[in-house]
Amino acid sequence: MPFFKNFAIILFLFACPFSSNSQEFISEDEITINILKWYYDQYPNGETISWSSSSVNNVDVLKVKFNYNENEYTATYSLKGKRLSETVKIENIPITVTNYLYDNYAKFKIKSFLKRIDFKANETSYEVEIKSKEAGLERIVFDTNFQRETNQVLTSN
Repeated sequence: MPFFKNFAIILFLFACPFSSNSQEFISEDEITINILKWYYDQYPNGETISWSSSSVNNVDVLKVKFNYNENEYTATYSLKGKRLSETVKIENIPITVTNYLYDNYAKFKIKSFLKRIDFKANETSYEVEIKSKEAGLERIVFDTNFQRETNQVLTSN
């Protein structure tokens, strides 16, 4: 009996880290027709990279990563098929954002620039992730007029 008890404890300890992962990759065959219809209507020539299920703010959602019009997108859907949000990676950074960075950082490297649309809140924002000597890794959020809204230090130097 001690063997089975020890085996159960070891199995539990190994399983715990995996159960905390809230993102699970799934195949397109597992997606409901409502979500697929919405996805293909909105992005008719999208090239799907992956589908995943996860929980956002205690709400189960489906996410799809894909390429569309030569850009990298992520769209989030409710399980009922409603599009909740969209994120697109943008290569051309607006001059207003670039000027803000040069005015506020002596030296920096841009890691990513994203446009985020929250369809439920009807809000659009832009997010730049930079690495600088002053703050380390930082996320800066801009409104639709490219005025800075918030800064969030992700890792400090």
